[in-house]
Amino acid sequence: RARRGGRQVIAIVPFAPHFADTPLSASAHLVSEVLQRGEELALENARQLLIRNGVPLIALGPRDTVDQVLHRIARARSTLRRGRAPSAA
Repeated sequence: RARRGGRQVIAIVPFAPHFADTPLSASAHLVSEVLQRGEELALENARQLLIRNGVPLIALGPRDTVDQVLHRIARARSTLRRGRAPSAA
C-alpha cells in the first residue's frame, strides 16, 4: 500500500544469530552453526521475496551502531531512487 502511494519501503529486521550467546562447548557450537545456517537461509528467502517487490531488507545485530544503520538506510534509499533493484544490504 505504501509503495503504491509513491513511498519508499525498507524492511529492517533483527538477525537472530547475532543476538545469541557464544557457545561454550563443541556440541553447542555445532548446534549453533546449524541454527545459524537455518536463519541465514530464511533471511535470504525473505530478502529475495522483498527485492522482487522493490523492498530492500536490512538485517541488524546488537553491535550495529546508529550511524551504521542510518548509512545502510541511506544507501538502500538511494538505490530505490535510482530505480534499480535493491541489492543485499
